[in-house]
Order: sequence, then structure tokens, then C-alpha cells
Amino acid sequence: MRIKPLVLVGGTKSKKIIKRLNALGWGRIWNEGRTYHSPKEPWALDNGAYAAYLNGTEFDQVQFLHRLRDAAQRAPHRPEFVVLPDIVAGGLASLELSEKWLGILHTDTMQERHGFTPIDYHTIRGWPKYLAVQDGLLETHITDRIIREIAGIFVGGSNGFKSTAQLWTSFAHKNDLKCHYGRAGTLKKLDHAIESGVDSLDSAFPLWTAERLDRFVARWVYGNPQLRLWERLSPDRNTQILSQRPPASDPSPEETPE
Repeated sequence: MRIKPLVLVGGTKSKKIIKRLNALGWGRIWNEGRTYHSPKEPWALDNGAYAAYLNGTEFDQVQFLHRLRDAAQRAPHRPEFVVLPDIVAGGLASLELSEKWLGILHTDTMQERHGFTPIDYHTIRGWPKYLAVQDGLLETHITDRIIREIAGIFVGGSNGFKSTAQLWTSFAHKNDLKCHYGRAGTLKKLDHAIESGVDSLDSAFPLWTAERLDRFVARWVYGNPQLRLWERLSPDRNTQILSQRPPASDPSPEETPE
């Protein structure tokens, strides 16, 4: 049986939702601002590039460093991952930026130029770093040096690029890395992420209403009922059909939480 991927929702502070997350073993991913944590809660730190993209502003690297330092001083345990700064749908330019930040976060540059204490620096250096892959990137663009220094792949980019999630999951697992599916903002994308075999995913879908949370949990637990029916009716063709299923399409209006 396939292990269900870890789910990280947006940075909610609702006590009711947090209690539900804790019961499910889910956590939160923080895209901007300070991070908050429950004991033993899985959490991750996004770099804020996507939030800046949505707001039509430039990525604030100083703010990102401040968020890292604040999290290092306040978090009760290390995150599942930190997403290296990237450029939304930026291809090779995004990869170049992320590689630059690997150098910043894995050297003493933070201490010399940004006032990090030695404890902050060593704490953050030990955190898992994920490389966001974007439209235009191929497996061959990811060098052995980068693979040695990261802990996982974060599948970002457009809806079309996310259709390659299974390829990136295979690439990650082949290189002893984990794979995360970014912004699984519809039930179709949740299905696609699970089918792709990712280790984790994030979504704001469950945060809109209690009914959406219930639907998302049910889909995560029980899967797509239509797909399960097709698997029962055509067991011999299951593998073939799954490999041919089209990628998750753009969400319909009633499925658009993000």
C-alpha cells in the first residue's frame, strides 16, 4: 500500500484547525511572516518568492534571512524543509538563483554579512534544503554538486509543468532525495500529487471552510472514488491507464481556493 504524503497547509492560526492537523499528523508551511509551531508539528519554511510574485513585488532577500533567523531562534524542532529562493516559472535563471543561495546558506556568509550568531548559522545549515524546479528545467540541469547539497525537490511552476511531478519524484527518489508537490490547490491536484508518489504536498484548499477541510481529508484518506471504481472494473489495465491519465487540469470555479 502506498504511504500517504505528508500534508502541509497554509499558515493558519486557527486553534480548531491546528487541533485537527495535529490529529492527522499534518502540519503547516509558512510562506511569509513569522513561523508558529505546535509541539512535534511538522512545518516547513517557504522562501516567499511566490507570495511576492502574486503581489507583484520583488523577492525580499533580507526579509527571507530575517525569517530564517527568527525561525532558528524560536522553532522547537527543525523543519521538514526550507525552500531555496527561486523564480516562479523562471527555468535556468531560477536554478542559478537557488544554487547561489545554497552557497550563502552553507557558508559563513550569514555570520559575516547578516549578523547571524554562530548558533543561528549552524542551526540553519543543518536544516533540509529543497530545490524548487520550475518550467524549463530538466533532470539533466541538476548537477551532482546540487544533488549532494539538497535534501529534496519542490515541484513548483505552472499547472502544465506540474504534470511532470511523477518524473521529478522518480528523479528525487533515485538520488535519495524527497519530493514535494507545491500548491495542490484542488482535489484534482491532490489526486495527481498522490498518484505521482510525492512524499509531501502543500495546499490552502482545506483552510477556506470546514466543509473543504472535510472533503480534503476524505480525499487524502480514501482517494478518488471514480479512480477506485475504475481500478476495480479494469484491474488488468490499471497500470497502463494510470500512466496515461492526463495531468490535473486548471481548477473549476468551485475548486479554486488558491
